[in-house]
Amino acid sequence: IFDLNQRNLKFLIHWSDVKQYKSSLYDAAQRPRDETAPPPIDNNSALSFDDDERRGKGKPIDLQACIEAFCEKETLSENDAWYCSRCKDFKCASKKINLWNSPDLLIIHLKRFSYTRNWRDRINTLVRFPIKGLDVSPYVLSEDAKKDAIYDLYAVSNHMGGMGGGHYTAYAKNLDNDNWYHLDDSRTSKISDPNQVIGSAAYVLYYYKRQPRKLEHRASQIVIPEHEVDEDY
Repeated sequence: IFDLNQRNLKFLIHWSDVKQYKSSLYDAAQRPRDETAPPPIDNNSALSFDDDERRGKGKPIDLQACIEAFCEKETLSENDAWYCSRCKDFKCASKKINLWNSPDLLIIHLKRFSYTRNWRDRINTLVRFPIKGLDVSPYVLSEDAKKDAIYDLYAVSNHMGGMGGGHYTAYAKNLDNDNWYHLDDSRTSKISDPNQVIGSAAYVLYYYKRQPRKLEHRASQIVIPEHEVDEDY
C-alpha cells in the first residue's frame, strides 16, 4: 500500500505497445489532477520549498512567546477526545501544562521539524532568546521557585540542513573566563560577539540558574567491592 500523499514516490511504466500510450493522460501539463493530491511544487505555489513565509523564515519570535504557547490551555479535538469515566462518554476536554519548579539547569528544546498530512519540513523561524536574564518566574506556579527563576545562557546546539540530513555544531561559554566558543566537529574557535549564538539554526538552549539552590541531600559515594573470581567457575 502506497501513501500517495508522499512526494518521494516515483513510478516507471513500460509500454509493450506504443499505441497504448496516450500523452493526454500522462503528460504533466495535460493530465487531470486528482482533488485529493497535494498541491504541486512550483515557483508560484504557496507550498514551494522556496516560500519563506511557509517555513517561517523572516518572522522572528521571542522565546517568551514560545514558553507561553507551551503553557497555554488547549482544547482537544474530537479525534483526540478524552473518555470520561463519570459521564461514560468521550469529551473534548481541555489540557494545560504548568511549570511547578525552576531547576538549576534548564534545557529548552525548540521544535525545528514540522509534520503534517502532506509535508515534513524543517522550521527555520528565528527564535530570539536572551543570553542573560531569562526570567521564567511568570510561568512557574511554586512561589518559592519564583524567587530565583533567573537564568543565563551557557550553550547552544545548532542544526543546519533539512529532513534528509544536516550538520550539528554548538556554541559554549567557558564559565571560567566568560568567553564564548564555536564548536564544529574537531574545530574550536573563539567568537568575539556573544550575540552571534542567536540564529535560526539554534536547536537546543542550555541555561543555568544565577543563584542555584544549596542541595540538602547529595548522592552517596558508591564503593564497588573487589570481587574474587572463582577459577573453578
